Amino acid sequence: MSTDAPDAPELPAIQEATLELMAELLEHERDFPIKILRNEALLLLLVKRYPGNPVKYYMTRMPTSYRGFFNIMDYLLKTGLIESYESVNDKRQRLLK
Repeated sequence: MSTDAPDAPELPAIQEATLELMAELLEHERDFPIKILRNEALLLLLVKRYPGNPVKYYMTRMPTSYRGFFNIMDYLLKTGLIESYESVNDKRQRLLK
């Protein structure tokens, strides 16, 4: 009798599948009377699906206050789930990926 467990999928594959599921939920979220995705998940999904945009791009698509958005963004930056870098066209602008 073999006790070998089936190979677990690689972490990037799990993350990719999770992002796809989140994207599908996001497409239908407006049809539900309750909010399905937490704001952290929403920002992560937006950055992963549309990388390389300015912070303002994501902020205008979030249902949070200015302060709430930056709290979420700081948390995701600290955990390494998203990255911030300087725009080559405008040094004042921060882009997320």
